[in-house]
Amino acid sequence: MNIYFKSKKIEKLCNSEKEIRKRFSSKIAEKIMERLQSLEAAKNLSDIPTGPPERRHVLKGADKGTISINLDEKQRLLFKPLPEECANLYLPDGGYNYCSITSIEIWDIRDTHE
Repeated sequence: MNIYFKSKKIEKLCNSEKEIRKRFSSKIAEKIMERLQSLEAAKNLSDIPTGPPERRHVLKGADKGTISINLDEKQRLLFKPLPEECANLYLPDGGYNYCSITSIEIWDIRDTHE
């Protein structure tokens, strides 16, 4: 899958193991690197499981439309599909067509429950 970043700051963080380990615990740092590798290796977003451990899901509320992947009980890797690079992005019911999502933009890594 093609991975882009919302900002230079998040790009620098995600592209540097040193930066990841400086900001997060070793457990979370490992999960971030694993999830980024999984996303890069995926043909499309349907390759990322909805069940544990990744638990890919769409957020509601203030983060509506953002897709989340679990890192631990609280921390999440947050991203959005890039509509201009994904044909047939939406299903008739308005949900995402995960098979068509081949490009994402990483927005943040944080606790979405705060």
